[in-house]
Amino acid sequence: MSPRSLWSSSALALGVATFLAFDRSGGADPARKPLKVFILAGQCDLEGHAMLRELDALAEDPVTAPILAEMRGADGTPRVCENVWIADSHGIAPGEPGGERRGRLTSHDGADESFGPEFSFGIYLQKLLDEPILIVKTAWVGKSLITDFRPPSAGPYEMRGAPLERDAERGLGPETIRAEKAAASGRSYRLMIRQIRKALAEIQEICPDYDPALGHELAGFVWHQGWSDLCDHANYPDGDEPGGFDEYTRLLARFVGDLRRDLAAPGLPFVIGVMGADGVLSESPRLMRFTQAMAAPAQLPEFEGNVVNVMTGDAWDDRWRELISRRLQLEGRAAALDEDENLDPAQRSAALERSWAELFSVEERRLMDAGASARGAAAPWSAKLVARLGKAFAEAMAELIRRPGAAPRVRETTRYGARCLERAIDELRGFVILPTEPSADGSRPWVWYAPASWSGYPGKRMSWLFSRLLQQGYAICGTDVGDSFGSPRSRAIYSRFHEHVVGTYGLSAMACLLPQSRGGLMWYNWAVENPEKVACIGGIYPVCDLTSYPGLRATAVAYGVTEAELRGSLAMHNPVDRLAPLAKARVPVLHLHGDRDEVVPLERNSGVLIDRYRRLGGPGQLLRIEGKGHAEVPEFFESERLLAFFLEHGRVTAPRAR
Repeated sequence: MSPRSLWSSSALALGVATFLAFDRSGGADPARKPLKVFILAGQCDLEGHAMLRELDALAEDPVTAPILAEMRGADGTPRVCENVWIADSHGIAPGEPGGERRGRLTSHDGADESFGPEFSFGIYLQKLLDEPILIVKTAWVGKSLITDFRPPSAGPYEMRGAPLERDAERGLGPETIRAEKAAASGRSYRLMIRQIRKALAEIQEICPDYDPALGHELAGFVWHQGWSDLCDHANYPDGDEPGGFDEYTRLLARFVGDLRRDLAAPGLPFVIGVMGADGVLSESPRLMRFTQAMAAPAQLPEFEGNVVNVMTGDAWDDRWRELISRRLQLEGRAAALDEDENLDPAQRSAALERSWAELFSVEERRLMDAGASARGAAAPWSAKLVARLGKAFAEAMAELIRRPGAAPRVRETTRYGARCLERAIDELRGFVILPTEPSADGSRPWVWYAPASWSGYPGKRMSWLFSRLLQQGYAICGTDVGDSFGSPRSRAIYSRFHEHVVGTYGLSAMACLLPQSRGGLMWYNWAVENPEKVACIGGIYPVCDLTSYPGLRATAVAYGVTEAELRGSLAMHNPVDRLAPLAKARVPVLHLHGDRDEVVPLERNSGVLIDRYRRLGGPGQLLRIEGKGHAEVPEFFESERLLAFFLEHGRVTAPRAR
């Protein structure tokens, strides 16, 4: 069987506009690349129960022998990956995870030296992409999607009918049972998100070679789960019938959407490891219906081109299917012998040995002993199966990432103590810095800074203001439009950026605009054409009259017209001449401007604008900074007045009454 037969995909390309990262790596080695972060999540199938002693069995199969060669070093010991790291949360208990493994990826996981698909996944993905990789794994035994991993948008699990009656056998009342389930509802989902965020915040500790200047990219997600839902006859009583697992399809689709939202990773490549509990279950109608339901989300239009399926049942070869079927027969006989009170221990042992001899040849028993952890059809736990799955997941993920039209790569860095996401497509370039704390009222306000540019704006000068806004639930954004001085082309780019961040990250439809210096020309020319998208404007010595700075000649070059053409249409492009729409919308305005500013003179800029704005009925304020010029001093960049202004006006969600 070829590797490609292990996985099948949905369709083609993302059409959502996204935006470009600034290159802040400076003189970094161009051969070095940002760290790519992949998430692996699910339950026992992914948790890792393959044993090191089973690796020799891979050499006996021509399909898995090459995988074994990748998993072992020249000395025959398990390979330690030089360019792949892992942060693995495992052994979840009623309270917190039972343990955590961090460091370079290798086979063993804890004292029992067990491992899961992450070992071959990391090896092959690094070979395919040739980039440094961090794997964050959050897999815990016995967790369902209908309860434990339940996505937030699905609402809390509601216990009723058969499940309630079943749990009532414990002697608990309905309200107690419902309270227990309510507490469990979505708990594994929340813990997964927490562990992912924790790993992202501690990348430098996990990967000592990590270069913050290069940053990292949240690059893909693998979901491998299903046994707990497949076997849940109470919540899925019609699982043998068509549509019996439709609820699982609905929940998994919501899971993908919620995960992307909560990780601020729109279009994050997503691989579904479709349930492959084969063996004696291979012809089970229930398994067939569940497999169809689990694979269905990849066919939804909203996931076209960014969600694919890996059919994990294909990793079971025919010989293992048949051996495991007989292994289950043996386990049934062993259970019957244990219940036979007429047998003493020696007789039970002898009877069990006769069953072994009856069901297996000497060679088959040797093979079973070599892969002893594949002890049933419930999960592909043997090293042979686990190794094939990891490789298949890696091949599917690499193909998804490389697909034409795939989501643009996201570089993540840390700025102002918070997560900064940077992207690019075409001429749309910018960043989103996510709040360090959510807003107490659930709103998603944001401050949009101009001029943002590759040369360093905004820089350290904004640390005081931005860090405080981030702590209050505000996102910080910027869009690089070059030295456009508010040209029509730049206004169109701003509108595309606004549409993107509102639709993708759920930010408020009304932004707080923060123009500094020439950013005034950029923001006012966009704002007067989009007053319904502006919560307020708080400026630091902003340019308001393009005849003052940079002058008509330089502006005409940026606009792509002659100086005479610009002069003839000045009223269409000069902020001080086109304030009426903002005043009519009653957008609050505050300017901080020094009375000694020789670069952007106060009277010709903020002075004129605020005066005209007030005359038009707009709420405008001018804070005159005495004795200061066009300088980066605390009076401008550590202003309690400006901070309070944004906090007061930034949470508006609808245009003000006119």
